[in-house]
Amino acid sequence: MKILNFFKNKPLSFYLCLGAFVLGLANTVIYAAYSLSVYGKINGGADMGNHFNAAIFVLLLLGTLACLIGIIKPGWKFAPLIPSLLFSAAFGYYINDRLIMIEEIINRIYGMMESGGNFGMVILVFVLDLVCVAALIVASFTDGGKDAESVGKAESVKAQN
Repeated sequence: MKILNFFKNKPLSFYLCLGAFVLGLANTVIYAAYSLSVYGKINGGADMGNHFNAAIFVLLLLGTLACLIGIIKPGWKFAPLIPSLLFSAAFGYYINDRLIMIEEIINRIYGMMESGGNFGMVILVFVLDLVCVAALIVASFTDGGKDAESVGKAESVKAQN
């Protein structure tokens, strides 16, 4: 029951940050598993190897861990913007990394630069990343929820006295 009491009377930003944390963790694991399994030409076609990019993985992981700021300090209004910036940077790097695959899909020349690529998995990573960013942006601009209402009522009572 102590765990349920912990989730009681939390603002909306707390739940949005918690959801972004869970989705970000899932997205980081999905990215690592997928990108380590895809093998093909890298570095502009000069080398062969897997498509794991450490910068993307680190940005996803840091974004996920930075969500804990909004969970621990839900009253800090702009705490969710920090992981939002990290997830946005990971999104940009991942678009840059998958651009050749998107070209292959558009031009219907599958497998020219990589083997084992799955466009659905790439889209899944994109969508999960965007959902995390959207949730964190909404969390940073929501009012304090139930906690803010009780603080506002306490201030209005003080003003009346």
